Amino acid sequence: MKTCEAIIFAAHFTFALIQCVGSSELKLIFTQVLYRHGERTPLSTYPNDPYKEDAWPNGFKQLTVEGCRQQYELGNFLRRKYSKLLSKSYKSHEIYVRSTNTSRTLASAACNLAGLYRNFQPEPIPIHTVPEEEDFVLLRTGLPCPGYDLAFKKDSRKVFSKIDEANEDFFKFVSKMSGIRDASTKSIGRLVGALEREIRNNFIMPDWIFAVWWDPTMGKYRTVYEMLYDINSVRQLTKFNSKKKSHYQSGK
Repeated sequence: MKTCEAIIFAAHFTFALIQCVGSSELKLIFTQVLYRHGERTPLSTYPNDPYKEDAWPNGFKQLTVEGCRQQYELGNFLRRKYSKLLSKSYKSHEIYVRSTNTSRTLASAACNLAGLYRNFQPEPIPIHTVPEEEDFVLLRTGLPCPGYDLAFKKDSRKVFSKIDEANEDFFKFVSKMSGIRDASTKSIGRLVGALEREIRNNFIMPDWIFAVWWDPTMGKYRTVYEMLYDINSVRQLTKFNSKKKSHYQSGK
């Protein structure tokens, strides 16, 4: 009896295939697909942002139309790749869908399934989730971990201090223009997240965002946004830039 199942997680974009060996050929019998949500609106914004939450049709933290399109296309890709594994219409024994318990990830899963079944599906497909405090599968990196916190604090203090000292005047300018008190490497995450999505969605940006500033790290003039983006990337990478921190977050 043939058994085929696929698990789709709205999380990280990674593919894992499990194959069994038949008498004379390899046959795919199981696929586990993990992917992140599509394009979303900002999580929040900065004090002097001319665009508040009402500038976004569904508010902050939500999947956008573009994000749904991205997921629909991913669903189409998965259909082409695994056409022999899944029936054209939903069969409960073939696929199990799990998402984190947020609007944008649940909506992403729904848009992905629309692409996966290409409108052949006449009824909704179940998308399973659990409360955030009970999710030990998809939100593992969000669990309390004193060891990780200590390692991150130790590493980030050294890295962030170096960046802050080299860009002291730059951060004073950012504080003045953005309204963020004492802007620093540690505090610009939400600012960069808001700017990034406003630019992608063709919002008219304040002039200071594209003002030219000397970047001591690159040794050349760059826009304020470019510098903020790169500094924030360093901040993000510092979360997982050692084996110890990776082990704390995901295990050995």
